[in-house]
Amino acid sequence: MTVSINIRRTLFAAMACVTAFSCFASRVDANEIYSPVVSPVTASPQDIVPRVDRVPGKKFTDSLDMDYVPSPHSPQPSQLGQFDGLGGAQNDLLLAIYGGFADQYNVDAQSQIRDVLFDAARENRAPLIVSTSFDQMLGADVALAAEQTTGAVQSFATRSQVVNHPHAGGVLRDIDSVDLWGPEDGPAAGFYSFENEPGGNSIYTLQTLAPGFLLPYVTAGEIAGAIGNTALTPQIDVDALMVRDVGTGLNPFDGEFGPGDSIMFSIEPIVTPEGTTLYDGGEIWVWDFGQPAEFLKHGGHVWDTAFDVAGTLKVNTENIDALEAAGVPEPAANVIAACLLGAGALARRTRRT
Repeated sequence: MTVSINIRRTLFAAMACVTAFSCFASRVDANEIYSPVVSPVTASPQDIVPRVDRVPGKKFTDSLDMDYVPSPHSPQPSQLGQFDGLGGAQNDLLLAIYGGFADQYNVDAQSQIRDVLFDAARENRAPLIVSTSFDQMLGADVALAAEQTTGAVQSFATRSQVVNHPHAGGVLRDIDSVDLWGPEDGPAAGFYSFENEPGGNSIYTLQTLAPGFLLPYVTAGEIAGAIGNTALTPQIDVDALMVRDVGTGLNPFDGEFGPGDSIMFSIEPIVTPEGTTLYDGGEIWVWDFGQPAEFLKHGGHVWDTAFDVAGTLKVNTENIDALEAAGVPEPAANVIAACLLGAGALARRTRRT
């Protein structure tokens, strides 16, 4: 009898996985406007900002999660999108099929299991990608901005490069989460935070194959403790995220925040009832498991409350609401030119001697 029950459970789990993949495939096939990335670039810990349309696997959500199939687009809580960098966008995972509560909440942050450029970003070796509330950065229509290691800031993606469909409502309103360097097609395990997170959990984890459900990863209380004030637990709302989860032993992803794991995050502004701003939302922390969280040092400054996000990005808010990193190898032509210049200089020195 026990064997029979276990077999039924195994079959049920397998069918659930197949169903999940079928749901994903059917939603992607039905999408209307998306151009697969041609000649994708490779992520590299170097201070060169790539063209957004060359970066593969660009996942995102709007201020309200949207279904990109109908015309006009319609709100669909927990629906992830994928954009091509040319204005095309399609549906990615619908998280509601993995967790019953998710159909009531909008995604506020997302990340892969092991963000490709996590270490490069924390060590100031690659450009940091950020967004702010309401977008409109750098005095233009910029949805995602890149801060290079020198502190120089430039556009990474405009709103029209993220969503620009030729019908009513076919625009991006305010990018609310982003993840880069993922697969171009098919589901992937990852981490997600929801606006007004349910159940006191700040970050959830998802493996699409097994166990195939949204599960708590880090609680609001743990985040509050990491930044040094557990009294803030009820007000913690993670709204930007990168993750480096190393797994355990031979398991590349154990779904638990433990030794060797790190997260980079920002939170919604926290203001006291008296009107005192404790955190303005522009802070970015790096948190290694077992250690207190520390403010990120990038671009020649610290991403703490004192840093002038509004002035740097030319916006009317301090709140960071999306976080990633994007660096690519130096173009081959530049490398060859540098070699030729070096060879010429060496030849001149040789002739003089």
